[in-house]
Parts: sequence; structure tokens; C-alpha cells
Amino acid sequence: MKKLFLFSFLCLAACNSSTELKEGRWTGHLTPMNHPELSIPVNFDGTHTERGLKVTIIGSNGVPAVTRNPHLKDDTLFFVFDEPEEQVRLECALARTDTMGFSGKCTDSSGKWAMFTMIPPV
Repeated sequence: MKKLFLFSFLCLAACNSSTELKEGRWTGHLTPMNHPELSIPVNFDGTHTERGLKVTIIGSNGVPAVTRNPHLKDDTLFFVFDEPEEQVRLECALARTDTMGFSGKCTDSSGKWAMFTMIPPV
């Protein structure tokens, strides 16, 4: 009986944890480490291709930045991209939030970071 209960619980937990990224235009914002009072709007386009997940970040100025190696592992979205203005490589790890969005840090090689938040499309 205990084994059946444990198996049922694990199945329900797995069903509630989505490993897919919803396709479409995600909204969100970024907050730089040095200016925690700022909330700069950004968008994210998420699609699935034959090659896998594709995520493009669209800055507030409309300039797109294609991410490299976007993938979900458990409930965390990982990707790398070059910041368009200064061409600084940023490594990102955004954890799934309780609203099925993502939030986390993108960090450069010197340890500077910005918080990114992704809100799913409706």
C-alpha cells in the first residue's frame, strides 16, 4: 500500500512539473545589479524547431538577441547570449516560478549580473 501511494504521489508531482516551454511571445523585464530600482521591459520569443528549443530576447529598443543552447533541465531554463550593445557573454539560469513563468540571473564572466523575469504568453 505504501508503494502504491508513493508511486501515485510521484506521478502527480511529475505531471504538475512542466518540462515544456510554451511557444509564443513572453513578456518580462530585467533589473541590473547596479540599479535594483530599474525594471527594463524585454520580450522573449519561444519556439520549438526540429533542432530543439529556440529563444530570442527582444530588448526595449527592439534589437533581438538570439540565445545559444537554450534548454530546460528540471524546472530551470538555461541559455547563453551576447548582450547586444557591449557584446558581453551572459550565462542565464532562470527557475520556473509559481505562475509558470521564469525568473533568475544572467551573469557575465566578471560576476556582474542582471535579474531576468519571463511571463508566459496568454
